[in-house]
Amino acid sequence: MRGLQKLTVVTPALEHFTVLACFYRSRNRPVADISARQLKELRWGDLFDRSTVKLGRMKHLEFLCPDLFLVYGSSPNNPCLALLWCFKIIKELCLTVIYLPDINDEQYLLEGMKMLPAVTSLTLCVTTNGHAFGASLFHILKLCSGTKKLDLEFSRDNLEDQTACPPGCICDEQQNWKAEEL
Repeated sequence: MRGLQKLTVVTPALEHFTVLACFYRSRNRPVADISARQLKELRWGDLFDRSTVKLGRMKHLEFLCPDLFLVYGSSPNNPCLALLWCFKIIKELCLTVIYLPDINDEQYLLEGMKMLPAVTSLTLCVTTNGHAFGASLFHILKLCSGTKKLDLEFSRDNLEDQTACPPGCICDEQQNWKAEEL
């Protein structure tokens, strides 16, 4: 449903809901009104704006998976962060963290991630494209200090032979994390 203008969902018994690339082609802000009191799992892979996307009470929500987070890029991760800030506690959180192949002229974007919901289980899906990823993962783990279960999943591309990033790549500039503790 690409180019969707408005989404209204009123389903008291709905337990699993995914929104994927419905609003990206629209030039307007995403507009949605979602009322699903029994919702247990929300996957939101799309634009999100707290002023125009209304999520009803979801007291049974256990699993949240927002759109992907770029570690370096030109456009902040504000839609993903806005979705995360709607929730104080989530049992399971799945974050997809991606390094673009060429990041040298890009800004570090995870500094905007200052708070995450309290989680019991955290899944981090990582695509590194050969870049050093320790500082970024450490940053996220510091924000989820109450996590009891951690799953790290690396993109299949990361498991194959890759060319290491060139010397002096900005991904290796953040060294101070190595001396910190969680």
